[in-house]
Amino acid sequence: MKKILVLMLAIVMSFGLVGCGESNKENYETANRLYEEAQVEIEGLESDFAELQEKYDSLKSENSALVSENNDIKTENEDYKNKVAELQSQLDEKTAELETATSELEKAKASATSNSTASSNTTNSSTTNNGSSVMVWIPNSGSKYHSTSTCSNMKNPTKVSKETAISRGYGQCSKCW
Repeated sequence: MKKILVLMLAIVMSFGLVGCGESNKENYETANRLYEEAQVEIEGLESDFAELQEKYDSLKSENSALVSENNDIKTENEDYKNKVAELQSQLDEKTAELETATSELEKAKASATSNSTASSNTTNSSTTNNGSSVMVWIPNSGSKYHSTSTCSNMKNPTKVSKETAISRGYGQCSKCW
């Protein structure tokens, strides 16, 4: 822009010089020289502009690609957030189920312990109160049924009928029978 202004100023000055008594030929040569210099400067500016336009177009294209990639990453991130939320929900459900099962298990253990304690405090008779069926003690692990709950250091034995013990494959203990 400055160069164009300089060119115009030179042309105006050359016309002004004509009025000062210089010859037309000198004025023409000066104006022509200034014009050629301005043309060279304009060509340089146009070349610079073309380079800058090419860089701009390249950066604009690169920016578009990055924006597209960013949008893809945002979409992928949202998908992962949804998956995390779904997995957290499933985890919460399973945790609640586990807590419920644990609570029920502890209640069952407490009930079994109180039943075992109450049963061991009673007499170790092999018949029920009405005398109709023989009751025996079976261990949580092992293959023999017992007439007393303390035989063979059983831990939390279960009281069942002798017929049930036999049907489950238990044999008679030789120590307590």
